[in-house]
Amino acid sequence: AALVASLSACAAPSSVGVSGRREGRGAILGPTTVATCEHVVAGHSAAQVIHKGRSYPARVVAWLSGGRERVAILEVSGIDLGDGLEPAPDGSRPVLGMRVDYGDSGSPVLDADGRLVGILSGVCVLPVRGVR
Repeated sequence: AALVASLSACAAPSSVGVSGRREGRGAILGPTTVATCEHVVAGHSAAQVIHKGRSYPARVVAWLSGGRERVAILEVSGIDLGDGLEPAPDGSRPVLGMRVDYGDSGSPVLDADGRLVGILSGVCVLPVRGVR
């Protein structure tokens, strides 16, 4: 329980809201880069990123294959989101111990060291490797 609480505290500042076709979350990968699930922005080339109560325009700049669903890479305008999450090395195991609710798709999933392993999509984790 302490590990999950610690990882939640680590992930919170590296997560933003994403409004596209649906409402969801996104993992901050870099100063202007966010990753989210395909179904959050499905069919749209643009979205809104919500950070600290303000909305910023974003556009889909790439798609990554995540197995059952693709990961959308967004470029955000008008804000510097910081360095984002450090990617976990290949073979890292995600730490899952949280309740998943509607709207949590796109949230970052971390390893025990607080590094990004993947993106939450419904009941599965979409791997994210080598994106910065």
